[in-house]
Amino acid sequence: MGDGEGTERPPEGEAERGANPSPPDEERGPRTERPPEQGEDRPTEVMKRLRQRAIRDLVEQRPIRTQQELAAALRERGFRATQATVSRDVAELGLVKVSREGVSVYALPARLREAEASGEERLRRLLHDLPVEIRESGLLLVIKTLPGSAHPIAAAIDRARWPEVVGSLAGDDTLFVAVTDRAALQRVKQRLARLVE
Repeated sequence: MGDGEGTERPPEGEAERGANPSPPDEERGPRTERPPEQGEDRPTEVMKRLRQRAIRDLVEQRPIRTQQELAAALRERGFRATQATVSRDVAELGLVKVSREGVSVYALPARLREAEASGEERLRRLLHDLPVEIRESGLLLVIKTLPGSAHPIAAAIDRARWPEVVGSLAGDDTLFVAVTDRAALQRVKQRLARLVE
């Protein structure tokens, strides 16, 4: 028996693993548990704005007595709303309780009502005075008007804070209004048509 013949050798591959151990968890962490980069929460912020617009719409359109009713109404519109989320939204919007037909319900504070009323009234005047043509393109409403008039109309739509409207983009004589879904597109189109009359 030659020198070293009785020495046990580790199974093939084990020496290599011992020589190059796996990096500790803290070294692997950045690949799996990195902190969020700036802007990564943007979808959450967009959803929050849409949800709060829907809340404004709901309390104006129907009697909402409790946060549980508000959460249920939001779920009907496709929003995943927990009690904690709704409670934060109510506080941020500054919703108040008022009496309607002897029932205590949520309502918009005066500052929001005035902003929405002034925006829609401004929009009404613009659409009444200007020739407009409204068309559909996917989830966009395309509004054609006189040169130089698209931006004031877009600004009035933004100020009206309609819950269905995600945002608007204006050029010189054309503006695009983005909405949340097909049903919202039809509601906004009909609302604009009424304001034109």
